[in-house]
Amino acid sequence: MWGFSPIDKGNFYHAAIEGFTKTLAEEPAWPKITRKTCDRLMEKALEPLVEQWRGGFLEGSARARTEGERYIRLCKRLGWVFTRGAQYSNFKLCGSEIDFGTEGSRMEALTLGLTDGSKVLLEGRIDRAEEYVNEDKRYIRVVDYKSGHKELKPEQIHIGMQLQLLLYLKAMLNDDPSAVPAGAFYQWMGDPLDKPDSEKDADVRLVEALKLRGVVLADQETIRAMDDEDNPASMEKMLKKDGAAFANKLALRLE
Repeated sequence: MWGFSPIDKGNFYHAAIEGFTKTLAEEPAWPKITRKTCDRLMEKALEPLVEQWRGGFLEGSARARTEGERYIRLCKRLGWVFTRGAQYSNFKLCGSEIDFGTEGSRMEALTLGLTDGSKVLLEGRIDRAEEYVNEDKRYIRVVDYKSGHKELKPEQIHIGMQLQLLLYLKAMLNDDPSAVPAGAFYQWMGDPLDKPDSEKDADVRLVEALKLRGVVLADQETIRAMDDEDNPASMEKMLKKDGAAFANKLALRLE
């Protein structure tokens, strides 16, 4: 049962995108598809979620029905933003809802050594993983969906308070030790469209709100493979004209 709280909305959009990524196997042409086809894929992904509404909270009043229709319209926009970003990127989806360390999962748990000599085994689920293969190198990036706004902060990473994204990336690299870490990002799953001035305004605001934010490998070629740097569709602009990363962006070198 879905209410109107921001957290519930975020959970709903999260579930919609997870369902959407699963339907992509049925569309080999993705991401080179039309918006009409994208909407159809999202409608299929939403079927089990919409079924939960039947006779429930979002069918209880005209206002609730209107809100439910708005959820569906926004989910279609989410699917299109995701698709448009993929159209401009050389990174391709290689997995969604990837479990590691859990019973039946293919990937092993992460092992962390503590100062007292003991070890901790970590398990988790990676929302989305993408790869870019260039010559003999495979680059990996991970994306974690968040219902609340989240930003990676270097000082929080340094003291060990913000390691989730990097541990997800580490889990993927453990599965393929030869791969190169390309980035780890949060993607907000919320509703920025409370009062859009127009349909066009709604799309512009949604694209900006859903841009990937996180840490990236400080390598021009890798960053340019992620998006069109001149007119980014899925990321914030990372590079200055001279090819160096902006000082306020979290770009790290391999050591």
